[in-house]
Amino acid sequence: MILAGDIGGTKVNFGLFDFVAGELRLEQFAGYLVKELGSLDEALEKFLKDARAQPDRACIGVAGPVLNGRCQLTNVDLEIDSASLKSRFGFSKALLVNDLAATAASLPLLKEADLLVLQAGKPVDSGRKAVVSAGTGLGQAYLISQGDGKFQILDTEGGQCGFAPSTHEQLKLCSSFIDAGLSLTIEDLLSGPGLERIYKYFNKPEESSKENEGTAGHKIKLTAAEILEESCQDDSSLGRRVINLFASMLGAVSGDMALRLLATGGVYIGGGIPPKILKEPQQKLFLESFRNKKKFNTFMESVPVYMIINERAPLWGAAGLLVNPHIIIPES
Repeated sequence: MILAGDIGGTKVNFGLFDFVAGELRLEQFAGYLVKELGSLDEALEKFLKDARAQPDRACIGVAGPVLNGRCQLTNVDLEIDSASLKSRFGFSKALLVNDLAATAASLPLLKEADLLVLQAGKPVDSGRKAVVSAGTGLGQAYLISQGDGKFQILDTEGGQCGFAPSTHEQLKLCSSFIDAGLSLTIEDLLSGPGLERIYKYFNKPEESSKENEGTAGHKIKLTAAEILEESCQDDSSLGRRVINLFASMLGAVSGDMALRLLATGGVYIGGGIPPKILKEPQQKLFLESFRNKKKFNTFMESVPVYMIINERAPLWGAAGLLVNPHIIIPES
């Protein structure tokens, strides 16, 4: 039996998989909130005790860079060591990978029902694939076909790169950070905390009165969940303005990823935020920004774009890395 884990900035998910006749089967699943955990070991002990199982192998996807089998999570004060996990729980093998690497590894396993097509494009079977995930943080990875069913995963920390504004509105938003003496990364804007930062910016009196009369006086500090709830109220809500800008910026960043590696196999949008905000109007904004690459507009229209709607995809990918020797992650 195989243990798969997905440890993010907000949630921790565990799954137990069987590998029968060459196919993985998810047998048990449980999710926890990071803020409610005493420690990762305690959460894993509880999961295995409740499941009455003792898996012999484990692969854990973690939201941070994995170096020499260790990871200090980017947005949580938590350090994980694969050797310690192996020793503590008696695994014959314990693999620690970046969570976006796990998501990339899931792509060959996902079914049609796990994906929502945002742009059909003209997919190339052997084409390179890009993955971007927006949640507590912003992650990026690539899946490169090597032929004969073999793949190489390139995990990155692309979310920590600088954000490049492409409209006057985005430039003003970014300038507000610079004026405050702050640097600005992609993750600072395209994440749950990013939603809160954009909302706070738009709720300044000089901004909230420009396009949305009556929005001044909103509660300054809203959580990402509250902003998403407000965005569903009506077209003129401040929350709607926030998610519209978020969708546009996410489209631009996703398009940049597609160009950097010529992702003719498709761009896959994951994480907890996109399924909540990319409704039909926001999908249009996303795709307009995704395609807006001047000399490469036509190429961008040919790149397939999918939204991953199976929130357990990283678990499938983590499990797949233990049973599929044809998916390779170069060691860091």
